[in-house]
Amino acid sequence: MSAEIEQFAEAIKQLIPISDLSPGAQNDVIEAAEILEFKKKKFVFEQGNKDHYSYYVLAGELELIADDHVDNTMIGGSDNARYAIAQLQPRQFSAKAKTPVTVLRLDRGTLDRLMVHEGNKETDIADTGVEMGVSHIEAEDSGDWMTKMLQSELFARLPMANIQQLFAFLEPVAYEKGDTVIKQGDQSDNYYIIQEGTCEVTRVPGEGKKPVKFGEMGVGDSFGEESLLTDATRNATVTMLTDGVMMQLNKDNFLELIKKPSFSAVSFDQAMEIVNGGGVWIDVRFAKEFEVSNIEASTNIPLNLLCVQMDKFNHDSHYVVYCDTGGRSSSAAFLLTQEGFHVSYLEGGLESNPGAGVWQVTPTAAAAEPATKEEVVEEEVDKLEQTIDNVDSAVKASVLEADLAKKKMDLEAAEKKQKKESEQADKKRKEANEAERKKLEQEKIEIERQKKLAEEDLDKTRVQEIVKIEKTKKDAESRMQEEKKQLEEAKRALDDAQHEAKITEAAREGNEEDHLKQKEEEKLNRQMQAELNDWIEEEDERQEQFKDSVSQAEHIKRIRERAEAARQKTEEAADNLFSDISDQISSTDHHKLRDSD
Repeated sequence: MSAEIEQFAEAIKQLIPISDLSPGAQNDVIEAAEILEFKKKKFVFEQGNKDHYSYYVLAGELELIADDHVDNTMIGGSDNARYAIAQLQPRQFSAKAKTPVTVLRLDRGTLDRLMVHEGNKETDIADTGVEMGVSHIEAEDSGDWMTKMLQSELFARLPMANIQQLFAFLEPVAYEKGDTVIKQGDQSDNYYIIQEGTCEVTRVPGEGKKPVKFGEMGVGDSFGEESLLTDATRNATVTMLTDGVMMQLNKDNFLELIKKPSFSAVSFDQAMEIVNGGGVWIDVRFAKEFEVSNIEASTNIPLNLLCVQMDKFNHDSHYVVYCDTGGRSSSAAFLLTQEGFHVSYLEGGLESNPGAGVWQVTPTAAAAEPATKEEVVEEEVDKLEQTIDNVDSAVKASVLEADLAKKKMDLEAAEKKQKKESEQADKKRKEANEAERKKLEQEKIEIERQKKLAEEDLDKTRVQEIVKIEKTKKDAESRMQEEKKQLEEAKRALDDAQHEAKITEAAREGNEEDHLKQKEEEKLNRQMQAELNDWIEEEDERQEQFKDSVSQAEHIKRIRERAEAARQKTEEAADNLFSDISDQISSTDHHKLRDSD
């Protein structure tokens, strides 16, 4: 055993249904187990996956997520972590590590096989006298082995062709007194029918314990079928009490000729047709597994108690047995068939038929712990009472009755503890709810404060924008007034220039010097016109600064149009003035020329 496994060995023995196995079988489970480590945010398995493993949380926290929603949290060491992690197939949840986690992984088939042939630890074989896999544990008178075999319920159901092949494949093997035919713990390979002689059946119920004798078998009895059905190791030792002969049938022929035609595997729909027609559901898992998931209206009779409760079955009914995977239920179907009952089993079990049963993902931490303790004690009481009914020994009955009284005392103590823990849990839940309410109130106040500040900031920004727009509007109006004034001054200057030009024209009609003066005045007018044009261009450049505002742009356009119109008028006036002056000068020169002639 590795140090890592050894560290969690005691915790593994408390897991369900491992806790219902005998100490020897628990050690077998631990030997077959794997310890896996997962880092934070890593997935153990994902929703929709199919696998053949059972997972348990040993340490750390694990989240169960369905459709991106966290449905449950499992904490290693808590009571709900004793159950396998959401094992319905295909996986209905994703298992994600909330913190670094340590997980136990078990091959579901291995676990199922161990549960098939191991009794409940409180109803050990040494107490009940019942063992799975041996057809008859009683002495029989000598007789014709073949006749006795054919008269059994099991072989009565086989087709004649299979029986003929069966006799062809049976091989006789001779044994001497004291020889071991099969040994507890060995691999299973053959099915046996006693042709001659007598055998003794023994089993070691636990490590370090002495072998316990369960009975004897004689001519026509058979054994070895249970381990062949479940692919498990032998769960008992068969030793020859006399010289004898065994008719031996290998595993492949047993499965083909006896198992297949003896009982049928049915789908869930076929099973429902049987039940609706008067059939009965039988759950052969342990009681704790039945509590977590079951098919409605089914009856729970664990496989290890099946033989002692045969009187509950009716030969007129059709039974449909089921478990998690189909392993235990196929063995149960075989045992019931041997007793002459009409039996089918649910193929693939509950894990392959997710719509068949009513499932609980895991018990909640608040309710599961006290309820589980109470149920464990009650279950132990029921099992002890049942054991007392089936054990003939008065000494054992006395011991069990004493244990029963102790268990009842434990039940009363568990009820008191449950009540106290429930009150404490209610108090803690109320305190947590009140703290959460106060936290939400504070968050609400803070949100309202932030909202008010945002609204005040928005109002302040709006006021600033309005002030800015008003200022821009006033600046534009002021510039328009200034430009209007400048245009009026330019017009007056132009009028003055025109007036001066007329005076100059009159003075120059008879004087050449006046003509030169007029030219100077024309030059001056041109300069004034050029300056006016420069001013208009500068004004155009200034107007570009107001293009960000639509209203300013419209004003600038109108100002530009008025300035352009004034410039054109000025040019026209100047042209007319210059034309008139030119005509006058030409006329004067003409008169002077004529006078000289």
